[in-house]
Amino acid sequence: MNKLSQNLVLARSRASDLENVRKLNCWGTSLNDVSILRKMPNIQVISLSVNEITSLADFAFCVNLEELYIRKNNIQDLSEICHLRNLPKLRNLWLADNPCATGDLYRLTVLRTLPNLQKLDNVVVQQDEINDALERGLDLRLCGNPVTSAVTPPPVINRVCPSRSPSPARRTPATSPARLSPANSPAHMLPANSPARTNTNKFTEIMEAARRERGDSDKEEDEERQGNPITLTWEETNRIRAQLGLRLLPVEKVTPLKPRSCHTARQRNANILQACLHLVSELDVDSLEIVADAIHSKMESL
Repeated sequence: MNKLSQNLVLARSRASDLENVRKLNCWGTSLNDVSILRKMPNIQVISLSVNEITSLADFAFCVNLEELYIRKNNIQDLSEICHLRNLPKLRNLWLADNPCATGDLYRLTVLRTLPNLQKLDNVVVQQDEINDALERGLDLRLCGNPVTSAVTPPPVINRVCPSRSPSPARRTPATSPARLSPANSPAHMLPANSPARTNTNKFTEIMEAARRERGDSDKEEDEERQGNPITLTWEETNRIRAQLGLRLLPVEKVTPLKPRSCHTARQRNANILQACLHLVSELDVDSLEIVADAIHSKMESL
């Protein structure tokens, strides 16, 4: 028998004692006895996927439990979820890949028993599913036999789906093309032969030529400036203004450019984030659970 011990719990959660444990991840440790959970009333997130757990009775004592990940265990009887009925904060349950998680009425039966779930098996619960579950889902009892007689369902939190149309207070009146002037219209909305669109296209071509003249040595700096206002030197600005037939700017009217480093902390963080997102896309679901637990721990330490 592989029993979840106090030492393992404290080591994984980094808590001082069992009552202070908030999150626990013991994924893939071949556990079949988790009775120590009865001493953890304040735990909020439990990840015990890929173990050998057969009953959910011990979880009934985790009254502050919000998320339970227990897929790929050995829970044979779906009526075990009745042990979770008195957990008022439980919103996320992942029970898939257990022997009990089969049949056409599996999802509807779970939602009838636990109608306040917001996500089941990593799928968001919709209000129409709850309504359907209360009508068609099996009414489970701990003996394991479904009860066909009508009983009063547990109170359900009504999910109000936000309307897709904006409220009258926030509705923005549509602007007709006739009200747009060439000075503030997007280039693609202007007539093809209008002077404003011609100047816009010419300006775009000149900007591209200026960037090419600056060469590849400024490539990193250009990438760092993406999303910020375009920054040009005084010479580049006047060359563009001359090609557009505008008056040149005197040098005293130009604010000097501030020196900027190509290897700022922001760019470094962006590079690390891009690398992490690339690696995450290569992970399977089991590995993602471990990554999610590490992220939670890191955010708590910040």
